[in-house]
Amino acid sequence: MSTAEPLPVRILEGHIPYRDGSEERILEVLTAASDRSSDSDELAAAITDWPSRYHLSRQRASLLRPLRLGPGLRILEIGAGTGVLSRYLAETGAQVVALEGSVERARAAATIARMACERAKERNPSDDWVRPTLIGMAFDSGDVVAAEELYDQLLQEGPAAWKLETTLADVEVSVSQAKDAEVRAGLQAVLDKLKALVR
Repeated sequence: MSTAEPLPVRILEGHIPYRDGSEERILEVLTAASDRSSDSDELAAAITDWPSRYHLSRQRASLLRPLRLGPGLRILEIGAGTGVLSRYLAETGAQVVALEGSVERARAAATIARMACERAKERNPSDDWVRPTLIGMAFDSGDVVAAEELYDQLLQEGPAAWKLETTLADVEVSVSQAKDAEVRAGLQAVLDKLKALVR
């Protein structure tokens, strides 16, 4: 998946205009980083002021370390910000749904989510929801190239591993919400191929 593509942010209703002014820089740092883990030296090196410390510090995860977190847990994080704690929660193996009212912060959190899904797929290929989440992210963000790449992976692994039957309705919504006609057509073409696999 291309890191230059916009990442999936589904706006449910409204937008909270809270910003500390560092969101664009944080998104740039996260996009450029090769290590986005919660203990990343690379992210720690990008800390230059209070806002970047708030968004990138390894110490934020220390709030959660005493808790028994891990695979099998489902966590709803409300007010996820740029995904600092979401990142750590996902690294424990928990399933995380992160809600954020600021679109700019949600885009940064989506960068973390994509990385977490890709790492989780490598570490634990039996995780049931990583693959459908990656498909949803590709379609939500309008990333036709990523959707095509995931379709190719799906062909190799089979529709059952990707929970395709449960994912198609959400993917259809994402296609209908794509604003660019060319992107919508590209996503629709991939969606049609996905539908053909479950008929």
